[in-house]
Amino acid sequence: MATKTVREVLIDLAKKESSDIYIAKILAYYYPKINFGDKKSFFESLIHYYSITGNEHSFDFDKILSEEQNTNVSSDVNGNDYRIKNVRLADVRGIPGKDEDGVPFGINFSEDSIINNAIILANNGTGKSSIFSALEMLFTQEISERKLRRRNPNSIRLEAYSNYLKRFPTEKQPFCEIATPSGKFDLNNIPFNNLQRKLINPYNHFISDFDIYDHGQREFDGNTENPNSFHSLIADSLGLGDFIAKQSVLRETKGYRRTTETGSLNKLETQKEDAVRNEKNFSAQIQSKNTELKELKNAGGNTEQNPLEIKRKKLQELLVKSIYYSLNSNDFTTSLETFASTYIESQSIQSNQKEILSKNFLVSGLQLLDDLDDCPFCQNSQKTKEEIKKNVQDRVTQLQQSQELDELLKQQYKTVTDLLSSFYKQSQVLYEQISIERAEIASYEELSSVFQKEEQLYIDLSLHINDEELIERIDNLKSKQIPTYQDYEALYNLIVQDIIKSNATVINNINIFIKERKEALEQTVRGLTDDNQELTTAQKIALVESEIKRLTEQLESTKKRINELNPQIEKLQKEVALVKRIKSELEGVIPLFDNEVNELINTAFDPIQEIVETILKDYLKEENLRLVITKKEKKVIIEEQEVINNIIVANLEYLDHETGEIKTVTPDMYFNTFRYKLFCLMVSLSLALATRKEHNINLPLIIDDIFFASDFISKNSFAEFLQKVIQLFYKQTPDMPLQIILFTHDDLIFRSAIDAVDNFSFENQEEDLCDDNKRPLIEKTIIGRFFDPKDKDPNTSMFDSGEEYWNLLYCIPKNVNQLIKA
Repeated sequence: MATKTVREVLIDLAKKESSDIYIAKILAYYYPKINFGDKKSFFESLIHYYSITGNEHSFDFDKILSEEQNTNVSSDVNGNDYRIKNVRLADVRGIPGKDEDGVPFGINFSEDSIINNAIILANNGTGKSSIFSALEMLFTQEISERKLRRRNPNSIRLEAYSNYLKRFPTEKQPFCEIATPSGKFDLNNIPFNNLQRKLINPYNHFISDFDIYDHGQREFDGNTENPNSFHSLIADSLGLGDFIAKQSVLRETKGYRRTTETGSLNKLETQKEDAVRNEKNFSAQIQSKNTELKELKNAGGNTEQNPLEIKRKKLQELLVKSIYYSLNSNDFTTSLETFASTYIESQSIQSNQKEILSKNFLVSGLQLLDDLDDCPFCQNSQKTKEEIKKNVQDRVTQLQQSQELDELLKQQYKTVTDLLSSFYKQSQVLYEQISIERAEIASYEELSSVFQKEEQLYIDLSLHINDEELIERIDNLKSKQIPTYQDYEALYNLIVQDIIKSNATVINNINIFIKERKEALEQTVRGLTDDNQELTTAQKIALVESEIKRLTEQLESTKKRINELNPQIEKLQKEVALVKRIKSELEGVIPLFDNEVNELINTAFDPIQEIVETILKDYLKEENLRLVITKKEKKVIIEEQEVINNIIVANLEYLDHETGEIKTVTPDMYFNTFRYKLFCLMVSLSLALATRKEHNINLPLIIDDIFFASDFISKNSFAEFLQKVIQLFYKQTPDMPLQIILFTHDDLIFRSAIDAVDNFSFENQEEDLCDDNKRPLIEKTIIGRFFDPKDKDPNTSMFDSGEEYWNLLYCIPKNVNQLIKA
């Protein structure tokens, strides 16, 4: 089982003489502070710690190891017995709080010093899943039902589990206390710390729908880079889940397009290029004006060209250059708001293919209704034809609205994505026009206000058109011919997060600028036309000197801006180089870390491989089919050397009668839905049994309502299955008394479970069984059912320890089958 922490493995990598990858040292030294939440946070952590750590930094890994060296975390729990004698609960989801005297609800599993199994029938809403969740939280610090309701269950924090356990978010803290042979525990005084939980793996002793669905999505063939592989499941079960989580984040960085630094660098470099170009233009214009001034002074004012006429012609040329921009800010805002409101409305009316089929079904029924004497749907209605017709027509109308809303949403989605795409394309063209024009109008004092607005608009546009990640997202959304729900949601999130709403302000500013630019140019040209008369020499000289002065001021301002940009660009160039270095070094350290993790998983799996395979083979006794759990070799290149990685895989082997060859198929491809469900359950049970055997820790096996009578061929099928599970536990851990607690809402499963217990016998291994397991199973199994906690007995009950509780379990005599038969 797991004997090393992630940090210890990273330190081992960092200390290896063959490893000169600096990032290995950063990862190991700063491991507790690095944010592994996602690839972006992870990368920014690395950039930060690289920046504050010099190349001469001394990494004292021996000191870290001496402070954090993991001792034998199982020493305090090995051999302990955590079977549940009794449990007391209050304020746990469906279980109310304590009464006015402070007495909670509870269940007693102990009779005459015997810790019983339990088969409990409980209708939905009576609290069975609440009790399961409370016990699961106490032992594992997780709640599978909460995980089942999240797309990314690994992101759930401990606080979220605690809040889920409350009856209501604002109510009292939940209370759950258990008594075991190894002591009392509650939600605050839990049996295992973090390292112990990872080592002894109590999770697989709590079987619920989450385990079935989670295991059912596993790929049983070998792929270490797949976090849903059988290999990863084994790692999780062996307490190596942290390694898999860190592997996943590390691998995500391989394809991470980190554009934050390069985007900022490109913006500043573009601004510098513009400033350098302006500097050259201003210098050239100053030189030209100085030449003109010298000629004026030497010629005594007899110049062939009128400077005002030259200026007027140049401004007319600018005026002829039209700037086209078709977008309107009001239309843009309206389109965004219309899509957002339609999207919200669509959430209240679910629209999908199933509803379309429902509508067609209902319409067909309406057409048949007039020709039949009874309801065409159920043929046994107590309603009149008119009542049936009205009800169905109302449903058809609602479904019709849903389809119309879907089509409207699709149209508005296309409108908005087209507008956004057009915004970035037209803004790019305008940005390039302004970039050229700024240098042309900079020398005209009359257009200083236009120049300033053009400068500001230039900066605003650069922020938008250089946002490569956002533009790529927009292009991706626009490319969808048939948008999905996720596409609608993505576009809606861009709108409500104000990521693209600001575009409307830019559009408005652009249109205002285009109008004001045209008016200013027209007015200036008119003024120059009116004033175009022969000037005196002194006037001409004064005019040129004024222009030289203004151009010199602009030149100095431009030089100052270049000087400001240089250190910023230099800093960003270093950051871009650092990003490239980190990416490069990560590519080197990932296979090293993967190799260490795979070796750790295989080393931990070796002691239990035979147990897991034996248990699954014991369960899977099928003609012409054999389960094989093996290690598949995968060749990888590490530091220019070929290394063999062993990947744990599960395959089914069968004989191809046509060719006579042995062929393989993975369980997920072979089994039908129900048998695959049972197989996934047996994977959990085999891992639980392996942990139980390896560490000699006795945990109760608790199963929460995962079976239905309709799943089984006959009433006896489930009884045989349950007997087989108990047989496996007896066979693999004969010296450890088993406690199994089964919750079900299915009456036939309940009766079948009673039959399984009543008729259970364990042959050929009696001499190896502990005294408790030698006892007839029916004698140490409580049979009962839950009712709503409001229907509690008028009097409290009492445990052997003297503690009062309101009994949740109404027991049925253990020999109920014999009584019925009698």
